[in-house]
Amino acid sequence: MTKECHDAFCRYIDIHQYRSVLALQGELPDSEFFKATNLPIVASDGAANTLFEMGIKPYVVVGDLDSAKSEYLMDVKITHIPDQNHSDFEKAIAYATEYDLLPTIVVGVAGGCIDHVTNNIGIFVSHCTVFYSPPTFGYVVQPTQTKDFDAPTNTKISIFGIPDAIVSTNGLKWELSQTHLKFPTISSLSNRTALKNFQIKVHTGKALAIVYLI
Repeated sequence: MTKECHDAFCRYIDIHQYRSVLALQGELPDSEFFKATNLPIVASDGAANTLFEMGIKPYVVVGDLDSAKSEYLMDVKITHIPDQNHSDFEKAIAYATEYDLLPTIVVGVAGGCIDHVTNNIGIFVSHCTVFYSPPTFGYVVQPTQTKDFDAPTNTKISIFGIPDAIVSTNGLKWELSQTHLKFPTISSLSNRTALKNFQIKVHTGKALAIVYLI
């Protein structure tokens, strides 16, 4: 199942368009994903332990370093930022921005405490485009953007306004036609693809599409 997810994700996303993977302290893909992408890994403080324990060495560990085990930091680049007014996710994004490691694929968004997950999603949609959280991936469709996806028919997909958007679709079972999506009250939840190629057009605002890979 895991390899199937990785392969499906790579069919949706051109890995070569991305300059890094940004790892958070949530549920991470297995080591094969990191090996297959072969991109520099910007690890938030909390993700470092999990990465090292699966045999993956990040390019850099960023954060206040209150979670990473000291033995894992002996032979890796670290950027210690003690500022408590910003999360380790925000610090990692700032690092990736400064060192030309954007765009990035974000992993570890989900899993763990619900307040952390909610905060991660909020930061993600403000600064990033793609997250991978097997068996799903998320894609932020920008204002006035039309995004095409190729997927098997009957693939499950949910679309959210972030925080609100006017959205039209083509190729879904329950089409949207300049529909006002407003989080958290109005969303296109558990929709399905009706065609192998489907399209999301955002007229105004931003929309987050979450696609199920299997």
